[in-house]
Amino acid sequence: MKIALLPTTFLNESSESSHITLILLARELKKKGHDVCIISEGVKNFPEYEIFQGIKIYRGPTFSIRPDGSEVRFLNALNRIISPIMAIKKLSKRGIEFDIIHNFSAARFLALKSLFAKRIIKNKDAKIIHTLKSYSRFKLGNKFTRLLNSSDLITVPTKRFAKDILKKGTTKTKVKVINSYIDSEKFKSIDKKIAKKKINIKEDFILYYGGLLENKGPKILIEAMKKVFEENDNLKLVMIIRHKKHKIFEEYKKLMKSLNIEKKVLFIKGELHNVEYYINSAEIVVLPYINLIATEGNPSCILETIACKTPLITTDLPELREIVDYKKDVLMAKPNNVEDLSKEINKLLKDKKLQKRLSENAYKKSKEFDFKKITMKFIKLYEGLLNGS
Repeated sequence: MKIALLPTTFLNESSESSHITLILLARELKKKGHDVCIISEGVKNFPEYEIFQGIKIYRGPTFSIRPDGSEVRFLNALNRIISPIMAIKKLSKRGIEFDIIHNFSAARFLALKSLFAKRIIKNKDAKIIHTLKSYSRFKLGNKFTRLLNSSDLITVPTKRFAKDILKKGTTKTKVKVINSYIDSEKFKSIDKKIAKKKINIKEDFILYYGGLLENKGPKILIEAMKKVFEENDNLKLVMIIRHKKHKIFEEYKKLMKSLNIEKKVLFIKGELHNVEYYINSAEIVVLPYINLIATEGNPSCILETIACKTPLITTDLPELREIVDYKKDVLMAKPNNVEDLSKEINKLLKDKKLQKRLSENAYKKSKEFDFKKITMKFIKLYEGLLNGS
């Protein structure tokens, strides 16, 4: 099959989970003998064509950049629709056609890319799939749900997500639940002593990693750690943060100083390509989501943690209950509740037998999210569409 994968953007230097998992899917599809490329909107300082990890990357022109190099924000949405379509049109003129066009987004109106692509390509038997990775953080992004029906098939990561878009007008027969996936060859259990040597942290620590968006819960965790440190004086909190905005870090530093815990928290900022060693070195990983807006329905950080056999505490959200079982695989605190989170952390830190039981049970669950297994599910969907079944 000739397959085009359409993310909103593709930056080959990014450690964002959406970029990592996309190239993972592309490479596995290629290994299975398919002709795969990635087509995205144009991005400043990135070429219109390159080969990255053996995968062809095409980018359209950029409309949201002024001559002086500054960005016109209101043109971003337009750029995300028109730019990749122009790239597809250019490829079509060169005789490059596709059997499958697989669109990925959080914003539902970006299904317009699929609608326009179908009209442009010469192969009228080509099929369109749209994967919604998460709820959009913008109100506009969660509107125009019916536009998804322009695709032949819609996939979402959770049953709850499926119910949401069905209520808003998507065609029931088009909606399929396909879980997110991780690189289980990278994220696996490593001996803690070996892992700690790789990261050069000798102390026992709790790990949080991801962004500093409020709904991911970093503020709640920092506040909860005040009580945790009172009962675990030799413990540290390590926070690996992708966020680069200086102002946000200053706000968190002020919070830690007000709680008198700033010396017990280690911030690691920017792109990090060996996070698996930190996960394996941690006593426990804490991911206290308040909600999953702008976060995958099956958050990669959760899947990576359980694949590494590291004990996990997260929050009691319906989407997360679809991945792991409370008290069997993980502990769950009430969302946005400092006291409950600190109680669950202290409980798990004190009970090594509970840590072992939870992590071993959760590890078994992680096998369901292996990238090879999920890739095969997508291949079956592609083949089913092309065969009319």
